Amino acid sequence: VGRTVRIENGTFRIVGRFRAPGTTIESEIWAPLNELKARAQRDDISCVFARVREPDTITDIDVFTQRRLDLELSTIRTDVYYAELASYFAPIRALAWIMAIMIATTVVLTGANSLNTTVQDRIRELATLRAIGYGGAALVTSLLIEALLLAAAAGMTGLVLARIAVQNTTFQIGMGAFALEVGGAAILAGFSGVLLIGLLGTLPASVRLLRMHVAAALVED
Repeated sequence: VGRTVRIENGTFRIVGRFRAPGTTIESEIWAPLNELKARAQRDDISCVFARVREPDTITDIDVFTQRRLDLELSTIRTDVYYAELASYFAPIRALAWIMAIMIATTVVLTGANSLNTTVQDRIRELATLRAIGYGGAALVTSLLIEALLLAAAAGMTGLVLARIAVQNTTFQIGMGAFALEVGGAAILAGFSGVLLIGLLGTLPASVRLLRMHVAAALVED
């Protein structure tokens, strides 16, 4: 509040903020209509939002707009309007999911390779533990705990960095914009995903541990 924002080569001072969580109104910027029209050099209005008391009123407005073809008007319900707007951004959401899956797959493969290398480097040590009585399940459990601890530490670090660097970051796309918010649901999903990635990354190394031949591993260089 008190700062300025430039719209259509004009400067508008921010005089207040409003909150409407969970609604599209929260992403809007309200300005005096006549002054904004003058800045944009437009005499007409492209869209009018009207709130009606009775549902039947919408039908009357629709009939009026269909009769007055000279006015070039159309009527659309708010839920239908935003459903069409959401379908417009659907490819962007799909692209974000594809990128997330690709990144997660890369992390799983990298983690699996790292754990497999760790098993290879400690093969004689693990074989010694098997020889003195530790079962394969115990060794796999220790490997799983190690991977989950590392994944949890990495996940906590990533969430802290996300809160610092990503929170409330805004992006503009064409006629729209969106902001990134690291909320409770995002934190839960992200941390659960990190643990799942750590769990999946241990599978190849776990299979190798269970199939390890103790005698051959003890003499392996």
